[in-house]
Amino acid sequence: MTLVVFDIDGVVADVRHRLHYLEEWPQDWDSFFYEAVHDPALPIGLELVAKYQAEGHDIAWLTGRPEWLRPETETWMLSHGLPIDELVMRPDWDYRPARILKVQVLRSWQPRDIVLFIDDDPDVIAQAHAAGFATQMATWVPHGKTLRAAQEDVGRT
Repeated sequence: MTLVVFDIDGVVADVRHRLHYLEEWPQDWDSFFYEAVHDPALPIGLELVAKYQAEGHDIAWLTGRPEWLRPETETWMLSHGLPIDELVMRPDWDYRPARILKVQVLRSWQPRDIVLFIDDDPDVIAQAHAAGFATQMATWVPHGKTLRAAQEDVGRT
């Protein structure tokens, strides 16, 4: 089977309501993550998942959310009708930039046929594309400096 890989935050989940926890010092990472259960779903992301499922592709998830947030993440995904069979989350205490972490995971899934990787982080997309993966930039939520810093500079999501 072919595989389409999705990020969660900024692709199917709208994180904008909780970014304020990261905009001031000290950053409140616990609140930022605990509020993920209240993320509105992004219709365009949900439609893409349904489209690729209907085409017969397996769906996998590759997120920078920490592993300890798995129960909340799975509950949120199931409440929006998303499959959770293959969900890879950032190992706890792994603060590598998202572009490094995610490309490493994508490579570990080979030789499976990854037909597309969808993410909202331009640095992740550039790195995955340079590594030879077909990519699609999720542009339906603006990718601001707060989220970029969390993903690439701090390695927390």
